[in-house]
Amino acid sequence: MLFLLSALLFLLIIISYFFSRRDIISPTFLLSFSFFVVVFIAYMFEKELGGDIHGHTVAVILVGILAFNIGEILVRQYFRGRKRVAFRDRQRILIRDKYIFLMCVFIVVTLYFSYKHFMSISSLFGVDDPVLAYGAVRSYYVDVSNQKMDNIVAKNVGLILLENISYTLIFYSLYVYCYNRFFKGVVKGKLLLPFLIGCPIYLFQSGGRSAYLQIATCVASIVFMMIKQTEVVRCEKIKGLVPYLYRVVKYILLVIFLFLGLGYVRSGEEEMDLVSVVCSYTGSSIIGLDLFLTEYLSRPLGMMTENSWCEYTFRTLYDFLNRFGFNISLDSYHDEFFRYPVGTSNIYSGFKYMIEDFSLYGMFFVMFLLGIVYTLFWMCMKYGYLNVYNPLNYWFLSVFFHALVMMPLMYSLPGNIMISTGLILRVFFLYVLRYLCQGR
Repeated sequence: MLFLLSALLFLLIIISYFFSRRDIISPTFLLSFSFFVVVFIAYMFEKELGGDIHGHTVAVILVGILAFNIGEILVRQYFRGRKRVAFRDRQRILIRDKYIFLMCVFIVVTLYFSYKHFMSISSLFGVDDPVLAYGAVRSYYVDVSNQKMDNIVAKNVGLILLENISYTLIFYSLYVYCYNRFFKGVVKGKLLLPFLIGCPIYLFQSGGRSAYLQIATCVASIVFMMIKQTEVVRCEKIKGLVPYLYRVVKYILLVIFLFLGLGYVRSGEEEMDLVSVVCSYTGSSIIGLDLFLTEYLSRPLGMMTENSWCEYTFRTLYDFLNRFGFNISLDSYHDEFFRYPVGTSNIYSGFKYMIEDFSLYGMFFVMFLLGIVYTLFWMCMKYGYLNVYNPLNYWFLSVFFHALVMMPLMYSLPGNIMISTGLILRVFFLYVLRYLCQGR
């Protein structure tokens, strides 16, 4: 069944690619491709993961993606025949060297305080070495998020503000560099310094690799969105794609290498087993979804779980309300682990959480709506109905695309894009930066 599902997903990738007129940022193309990678890895390591999946898992994944595709088709039909808004030539964004230097200084100061907070957590476990502390801090964050212990060293308001301002600076640095590079053809490497210096903040913040993956998908989505808008790559010509495909392959290999390296730092030598790492972080999610569906379909009529509050979809919102005195009971962030021959995992793909929130049939309707929402956002950006000069639009879309690509490995898509305190702060700071650097 894994081979069959891989073949069908590959066919869906080809169909969506040509139907979208060779649009490599087509939401269905990205969703199908991400699932294909995970399913194909599960097929390659079928013995290590404990066997094949059932037919109902194949059906749920395919029908879910097809429901998403139907939503995209409807939106693309609406835009069919529309003309793209004329691309207005604007000046490049100028940021003086001294301001770049001040941005870097601010980020370094934030990094210092984040590091102190990071080490204060590791000291609870008697670990003073920063490398060894990485795994201890990760365990602490997991325990806190699972509500198994009090957050003894919670971040104060000042550190939260510093980290959110720094995040805005590193994103804006990336945006300005890409804007000047693709819209104006001007390359100023100094603009990337705040981005390169600031990225470690997220590793200290999370104690895991999810922030690293978000940065990686953010970079990729911004670059490809600007490429499409400036038509640097004309996908109708295969020869024009070759140099960019070569760069994409190098980028993916770099992402994988750093991902595995962070795993080694976090867990030590035992995680250097490449097969165990690949199975744990990719293919195991399909096995987990199969186990969940097998148990779920054994219930009467595949009824909804006790989770009637749509907890996974609105989890971020409920956490936000609990900060202001509400007492909404929530399950732990991390699901139960299941075992397979070469390890354990607790990832089940986004379909599990949609099904638990909306039932099996409701999940298909949610995927249909998400296909409409994702395609509408992308087509409005692509056709110029959203301001292509506004960094906030790129940031929002990068958050959306991250949730989409990570769907085989993470929570439900709605749960990844709901409002949060950090999002509000970053929107505010990004508007301030845009006014200071572009508004005059």
